[in-house]
Amino acid sequence: CMLPPTYCILPVAFYNALVRVGSVLFTWWRNILGFQSYEGYSESVSCPYESQYQNSLKYICRGNQPSTCLQQALITSDTKSNGRFTLDDDKVSGTFTVNINSLVKSDSGSYLCGVQRNSDLDVFSAVEQPTVQFSAKHFLGKLNSL
Repeated sequence: CMLPPTYCILPVAFYNALVRVGSVLFTWWRNILGFQSYEGYSESVSCPYESQYQNSLKYICRGNQPSTCLQQALITSDTKSNGRFTLDDDKVSGTFTVNINSLVKSDSGSYLCGVQRNSDLDVFSAVEQPTVQFSAKHFLGKLNSL
């Protein structure tokens, strides 16, 4: 990135771990923690899953409560599009991607990617969505002054 760090999208690789919370199996993915974006921009959240869940329902919710995630889903693989959110399921790679268009500051925070299973345990991936710190107008003004 040729710009100062505060103007770059900076992905950082971390780790994953498996945790059981009550009757929910929770997969903690930290593969996109630590990047920034800007109001008005779009971002994508990639959520990997195992091949046996190709035909399962996929979804994403805001927050970090697996027990209520499906009920509070922002979008599912059944709906594919909901306002600023779209979901694309690449069954070959075993990844579904949620695109968030026209980011606003309230989009900042944690999200859970979920895959519904036939058993009573859904599989979740936790992601930290970008912190939206600057408006696009402010960003473009700074960019033009460099």
